[in-house]
Amino acid sequence: MPISIQEPAIELSTYEIRVDWEDEQGNSVAPDTMAWTLHDIDNNVVNSRLNVTITTPLASELLPLEGDDLEIFGRGPVKRYVTFEGTYTSPRWGAGKPLRDVVDFPINPLTYKTP
Repeated sequence: MPISIQEPAIELSTYEIRVDWEDEQGNSVAPDTMAWTLHDIDNNVVNSRLNVTITTPLASELLPLEGDDLEIFGRGPVKRYVTFEGTYTSPRWGAGKPLRDVVDFPINPLTYKTP
């Protein structure tokens, strides 16, 4: 599954992750079910983003993250992870096949410049 990451996120800002789902043959596929979880390096769920359901998954998704999703606790920069878990219908193997992946992205702290 190709995942597109922009430049690093900025703490407490807005950020998008683009996901293009593919089947085992590399063809574009819309999942039958899909959910995602946002967590840190220690696998702690961030901002209560646990098993967030994508109601009608598409073959290509933009996952928006913002505000507290991108909060840094302590000193930064840090990495966050999004784990995707769902199912799809394979043209070769049938329905209910697992579709899982994880992506990591950096978050840079918001720094202020004094005049």
